[in-house]
Amino acid sequence: MGPVQERREQQNVRRNINLVTEREIILKPLNIEEHFNSFILLKIYDQLEYAEALRDGTLYMRSQKVFAELDDKARGDYIEDKKFVVRPGIEMITEMRYIEVDGKPAFEFTKRKREEGDSDGVYFYANNKKASQNMIYSLYALWFNYETGEVRKIDRKLIDELGDFCCVIYNPLEFINRIRLSMEDNVKVGFVDYVDFNINPIQRRHPFMKDLIEYGNQSEYRVLFENNEVSEELFYDVVGDFKDITYITRTSDFIERFRVIDGRLEIPKI
Repeated sequence: MGPVQERREQQNVRRNINLVTEREIILKPLNIEEHFNSFILLKIYDQLEYAEALRDGTLYMRSQKVFAELDDKARGDYIEDKKFVVRPGIEMITEMRYIEVDGKPAFEFTKRKREEGDSDGVYFYANNKKASQNMIYSLYALWFNYETGEVRKIDRKLIDELGDFCCVIYNPLEFINRIRLSMEDNVKVGFVDYVDFNINPIQRRHPFMKDLIEYGNQSEYRVLFENNEVSEELFYDVVGDFKDITYITRTSDFIERFRVIDGRLEIPKI
């Protein structure tokens, strides 16, 4: 199938898929300041060939279970594979008691303000049974304001730890919709919300939630593919490619030279 015919096939499929709208994709996390109203997506690699593979349409994904076991602050999260999380906060304490619901055993969790003499409180994690099937593709969301040209501060240490090469996705809406076209009903997309567990020690965790204190610098946009098989990693080839909506640059060059001027994005290229 040639590129023209392939694009036509994509257009035909679009009529039957619920694509992400601009309004949906701009539902930004609460920790992003109000005046930042636009964003681009970055994928950082330690080798150029990996960035080129993304432009060709290949997503290298790993399971939630793998990310939970990574000893790496830039990539890992030890509660990534948990479905339900309860842990004490600095100001709030959690308590647990045994109850019965419709004759079946259950646990009830409550929270209250910490008082002098309190113990640490309850730590409780419930595993997500699908953590070895749910495949994650993470990107860095860089926020800016088109009108003023202000760019949200980039955590340079975080990005430097990830690699020397940066694939810049300057049309996030089209990028996500091409993924949706390929993965259809088996994919969820969205920004990760960073929650302060010190204030909210009881959380029904979902795949788009992380601890604000430990991981708030990640500014993650996430693709979650619900795989039918247990696997540590997956190379997923989307329909078509991303060559017309991406650039490859060096990470250090991007950090130093990316600008928003008169409503235009100035992105350095290799």
